Amino acid sequence: MKDMKAVMAKMQSNMAATTADNQQKELLKQQVSANAKSVIDDLFTELKSCYPAWKQAFDSREAWNAAKKTWTKAFIENNISNEWQIAEGLAAARKGVNPFWPSVGQFINWCDGPDIDTDEAFNRMISRKPYNGVAEFETRQECSFRCKQQLPEDKARALFKKILLRNIQRVKNGDLHEREIIKEQIASPEVFRETETPEVRNARLDLQIVRMLSAGTPLRGPFKKRYNETKGK
Repeated sequence: MKDMKAVMAKMQSNMAATTADNQQKELLKQQVSANAKSVIDDLFTELKSCYPAWKQAFDSREAWNAAKKTWTKAFIENNISNEWQIAEGLAAARKGVNPFWPSVGQFINWCDGPDIDTDEAFNRMISRKPYNGVAEFETRQECSFRCKQQLPEDKARALFKKILLRNIQRVKNGDLHEREIIKEQIASPEVFRETETPEVRNARLDLQIVRMLSAGTPLRGPFKKRYNETKGK
């Protein structure tokens, strides 16, 4: 028979480990809740300016605070956890004409951003029209040459869609950020390149070459030429 003292010691050790694990989970839960509360406080302040009839939804301070708690829980349950999602929700709120406060479900739907038509995005690239957001811009940077010069249309569209959806997810995850783009680039990357200096062009190619090599993408066309030029220096 096993020594009772050893068995009891083992049980106490397991209980202590479980307690520590539960405490850590509870601390993490409190931390997430505190962060979410801070986001909701700022969000509600912003939404007040978007909805002039907001007071009709909250007839007392208690109702206001109760709504904040409900929104906090809803954000945690639906993984609304980064600035991009909140920015998308607020952008939709500012576009609306309804003066009344939205439901939390409606706002969460807005946080997913508008549906992206990948075929339309592809057509914009082919026709050199302005891109819609940083995900589309980065997608053009990654695959526009292959799509235009190397692949048949069906495979080009499939490649573009795959990379665009990946970049959209990177934006949602907070790994890819919207940024200011100079006026010439807003017209389209191709228009910008028509006016860029040789130095700027080489710097752009060098950056793209690093990305392509990191991703294991074969160098072709101007990228291969530029790579060979730098190797010979």
